[in-house]
Amino acid sequence: MTGCVLRAPEPGQEVVDSAVDTDGGGDVGEEDASEAGFARVLTINTSLTGGVLESVNLNTGAINEDLAETTGDAQLTTVGESLLVLDRFDGARVRLLDPGEWETPLADYPLDGAPYDAQICGDALFVSLHSAGTIIALDPLTGETLATIEAPKGYDPAGLTVVEETLYAALHELDEATWAPVAGAVAEIDCRTRKVTRTVEVPGPLPAVEAWPGEPEKVLVRVGAFDRRGGLYAIDRPSGLVSLLIDEAALDLGLADVALSGSRGVALTYDADWRYGIACFDTLDYLLVEAEQPRAQLVDVALSPEGRAWIAARPSADDPDGPSGLLVYDLESCESVTGADWFRLNLPPWRILMQGYEDSEGD
Repeated sequence: MTGCVLRAPEPGQEVVDSAVDTDGGGDVGEEDASEAGFARVLTINTSLTGGVLESVNLNTGAINEDLAETTGDAQLTTVGESLLVLDRFDGARVRLLDPGEWETPLADYPLDGAPYDAQICGDALFVSLHSAGTIIALDPLTGETLATIEAPKGYDPAGLTVVEETLYAALHELDEATWAPVAGAVAEIDCRTRKVTRTVEVPGPLPAVEAWPGEPEKVLVRVGAFDRRGGLYAIDRPSGLVSLLIDEAALDLGLADVALSGSRGVALTYDADWRYGIACFDTLDYLLVEAEQPRAQLVDVALSPEGRAWIAARPSADDPDGPSGLLVYDLESCESVTGADWFRLNLPPWRILMQGYEDSEGD
């Protein structure tokens, strides 16, 4: 562990000197600030062979580096005040980490199959096994299998999200000969009974599901095969009806990622030349207003409870020595908070997860 390094405090916020530990003495000021929130950032090298977990204190801008090593395509989720790391390459396994005790996992156990995503719902950890066509429910501390849920025939489960006591699983249908994406759907699973209660077909392949903070009656679904012919949809939870929110074809833009909170949203877009952009929109009309096109590949966005969008930027394929780091935008004004002073990390960021706020725990 290399300790804390101060990076780009947010305007108007006081920098607390005691939060900066340049001597590598541990988590001083990072985990001790009980009212602070944190951006947990999975950083991965450009060859996608390995990564490191880092953390940014949202109150001070202090970065804790090299908290834990990961594989080259890990996933993150929270379990109360702990952080769960799902390693997917080079030996799939689950690690449950306690902030401040990163080097000593609370739990560490292997997984069979090819895990895609993991989410806590109720008292179980649900893990989607893409190639097996199943979702398994595990005891999060021991790894004991509590239930095995079969995906609808022909589908492989992928990304997961939780709304109240319901798990939503993105379902991918791939051509068995070519592995080309064919169709998509979303399975609704009761976390208490661990049964599929409904399957909703969506108008496109490779769906990705997300919760919509402030709109608990809806689930967001982003579909598309990277051809700028997909879009963003919403599933009405009571009825199962699917409605179009943003049409990629009408914009001639692809959606790399989207995040919404209440009536405001941010989209990471890409054009025919794979130039990435940041755009904001309002749910009254869903008209995208572009803020900038950074010279980087934009791969993930997460929203903090203060209404700020944290964006992961990696070097683009045609500029491997280009910039990388975390950009921060104010969601309401769509103005950059960091400007040119991105949060610089040891490795390019890959995934961002907010933790430490009451509203974000367990999601």
